Amino acid sequence: RLLWGGKINDRLSFFAETDAPNWGKADPASTTGAKTELTVYMQDFMATWTVEDALLLDFGLLLTPGAYNHLQSAASLLALDYGPFTFAESTPLKAKIGRDVGMQARGILADKHVEYRAALLQGVRGRFAQNSFRVAGHLSFTPFEAANSLFYSGTSLGKKKAFTVGLGAD
Repeated sequence: RLLWGGKINDRLSFFAETDAPNWGKADPASTTGAKTELTVYMQDFMATWTVEDALLLDFGLLLTPGAYNHLQSAASLLALDYGPFTFAESTPLKAKIGRDVGMQARGILADKHVEYRAALLQGVRGRFAQNSFRVAGHLSFTPFEAANSLFYSGTSLGKKKAFTVGLGAD
């Protein structure tokens, strides 16, 4: 993976990540043990406009809001964390690992105990005469301080208190 990101100014930041998950693996169709061809794709690409903690606007190729696990950074996921339904929408939407192109509003409210995410996404385009945009959201409450980050951190190995109750819809 290649990752890069940064801040343009106090309000505008960006993040991008490529992935090549099968690079160097044996090609299952090969009888000689040849390796798969290098296929690199853009996994994440987004810009964030920060209005305030209560309102951040993300644009680009985004992880769709839904379950906590769906919004967790891949760097912090354990193999056990990838459940069979984590990115179930990817195949019918022809998406890469739960991402979709669009925009989202997110932020933390109520003295940093409530987090929300609401996204308007591309969804499946061009299959039918009338396609609606995809709408997805996530609302969560934590008695501790809510994270105000694009990706959730996952396990903290007991170094931080964590308890969250959430609701997601797509």
